[in-house]
Amino acid sequence: MIGKKKGGKNYARTSTGRKIRMSEGSNNSGGIRIEMGRHGMKPKRKPLIDMILDPIENNLGRFAVRNLMLYIVGGMALVYLADLFVSANKDLGFSLLQMLSFDRSLILKGQVWRIFTFIFVPEFTSIFYIIFELYLCWMIGTALEREWGSFRFDAYYLTGVIGCIIAGFICGASSVSYLNMSLFIAYALFFPNAEFLMFFFLPIKAKWIAVVDALLIMYMLLISPLRLKIVILFSLLNLFLFFGKDIYTELRMFIKRSLGSHRR
Repeated sequence: MIGKKKGGKNYARTSTGRKIRMSEGSNNSGGIRIEMGRHGMKPKRKPLIDMILDPIENNLGRFAVRNLMLYIVGGMALVYLADLFVSANKDLGFSLLQMLSFDRSLILKGQVWRIFTFIFVPEFTSIFYIIFELYLCWMIGTALEREWGSFRFDAYYLTGVIGCIIAGFICGASSVSYLNMSLFIAYALFFPNAEFLMFFFLPIKAKWIAVVDALLIMYMLLISPLRLKIVILFSLLNLFLFFGKDIYTELRMFIKRSLGSHRR
C-alpha cells in the first residue's frame, strides 16, 4: 500500500531524475521560478545522459512504447501460467522457464530467443510471491513512466536490459533480479516518503527500503565471486548512468551531516 508524501516539494526532478530547486517566482505572472545550480547561479552543464537522450527523444520520442511495464508484467504472467501447464504435463519432458532463461552457451548454439525472453522469466515460483512481484513491478514502472514520460522510462529499462545481456555474455547467465532492484531504487529517489505496508501492517517508507537494498548490493559485491560481481554491476548500469551523480552527492552530504552531528 502506498501513502502520500507529506509536505510540498521544494524541488523538481529533470527528465533523468536529477534535482532542480524551485522557489516562488518574483515575476509578474507570480509563477514558479526554477533555480538550477547552487544559490540560483547559472545552470551547470547538462549531464551526459541528458546530452545523449535529448536529441534522440526529439527525433524518435513519438515511437516510445507506452505502458511498457504492463507488457513486461503481462509477459511474465503468461510465462508463469504456461509453465504451470508444462510442469503439470510430465510427458512434455522440459521446463519452459529453463527454455526461456539466459544461457550463453545455448544462445551461441542458435537459441537466440533467450537474449530477449529472459526478461519475462519470473524470479519466484510461488503464486503468492508472483502476484506480489507482478503488482510491485507494474506499480513502480507506471509511477516512473508518469514522472519521466514513456521515452525516458523506456530508455532506463532498456539500458538495464542491455546491461543484463552484457553480463550474461561475460558470465554465462543473467536474470532481471538486480534490474528490478534498480527500478525500485529509482522509484525511491522520486518518492522517498511513499509508504509500503511491510507484512501488511508495518508502514515503512520507500527510502528506507532502498537503503536496505543498497546495503544488500554492497554486501553482495563484497562477498560474491567475480562472476556475480559483474552481473550486479552491469545489471545496475541504468542506475549508475541516470542517478550516479545524485547518489554520490547525496551520500557524501549524508556522511558530512553524520560526522558533523557526531562532533557536536
